[in-house]
Amino acid sequence: MSINAREPGGSIPLAAVQEANWRPDASAPPGISVENLRRRGIDRMRLLIAASNLGTNGAVVYAKRLIPLLQAAGHDVWLAAETGSWIEQKLAGKVPHLPTTFRRWPLDEVDRMAALCRRERIDLVHSHLTSSSNFAAVLRHFHGIRSVAHLHASQPRLHTGFHDQLI
Repeated sequence: MSINAREPGGSIPLAAVQEANWRPDASAPPGISVENLRRRGIDRMRLLIAASNLGTNGAVVYAKRLIPLLQAAGHDVWLAAETGSWIEQKLAGKVPHLPTTFRRWPLDEVDRMAALCRRERIDLVHSHLTSSSNFAAVLRHFHGIRSVAHLHASQPRLHTGFHDQLI
């Protein structure tokens, strides 16, 4: 399966992203280099990286390291995170921040983020961690915003059946 980007020739072979068998000590996820992405025909996309942990863990560190690589490959990237979170502080001024609480009910926060995604013409939400992945699944279900959830755990979660793709 591939997800078509808005830009000409923009189709993401998801295998390029799935190869990210990342280790915490690695400087970059394997397979996610500018050269590898371009070789696979990935053009410019508008991506929202969603990370719901206030502190730091492997998934948040992974998301933090992925963002500059996506930017270097020519993609437009935004960060959805709670204000004051570790990742928001570390990336302040380096990536546009869309603050969110990832609250799914009532739907006002989902509707607000969907409006921001439409305004910014976001092609895809790439979520990390359970709360942001549940939130992205609700965005997908109610607003049709494409979603890829990165499962940093070995067991499926409630949200896993509601995304376009799982990594």
